[in-house]
Amino acid sequence: MPHIPKSSKSPAKKDQPDGPIFLNIFDRYRTEGLYIGRILAGYGELEFSIGRCLAVAMNDANTAFKTLYRVRGEEQRILIADALMRSVYEKASLKVPYCEAIADVGWCKAIRNQYAHCHWVDFDKGNGLHFVELENGAKKPNIGTVQFKLVSVETLEQQDLYFAYVHACLMYLEHKLLSLAGKPPTWPAELPKKLDRPPLHSAKAE
Repeated sequence: MPHIPKSSKSPAKKDQPDGPIFLNIFDRYRTEGLYIGRILAGYGELEFSIGRCLAVAMNDANTAFKTLYRVRGEEQRILIADALMRSVYEKASLKVPYCEAIADVGWCKAIRNQYAHCHWVDFDKGNGLHFVELENGAKKPNIGTVQFKLVSVETLEQQDLYFAYVHACLMYLEHKLLSLAGKPPTWPAELPKKLDRPPLHSAKAE
């Protein structure tokens, strides 16, 4: 896994152009921005791995990926893939790792979605990077009552490692089903040691 330095609230670059800069908050929180960017981009890789698992279960990659990606929305893709392949993995005596992996993808989705639909704030009080979830806030009677949540480098590092763990679990399922079918696996894979779910955020703003 590429190394991301543990630092926070880095000073902005002196050579930046004058005028407004999109999301310049991450010039002050570069390490956090690197982790958040990788989480946002990395979720698509988890979906792709689900597609690979589905392709092996259906023995038809073309149909599997068309079925998965003609559906809009992360939740629907997980549900449809699960409906089509769960019984195959259960018959292969992979029920426990399969069910855990699918549930863990759902937790990764929750982590990803909160960052994909939020507003970022630096209160400039030395208390870190905060965000507010706007989709959840819109469901409240008064959106002004939503609370800002702190996200620290330590929490983001846990989330990043968890994404890698879930990806490894999906790779294992694909590998194992191929092996049981007597087909050469794409790559050697072992079921990784179980990793506890990370928190969605560090704390609430005072």
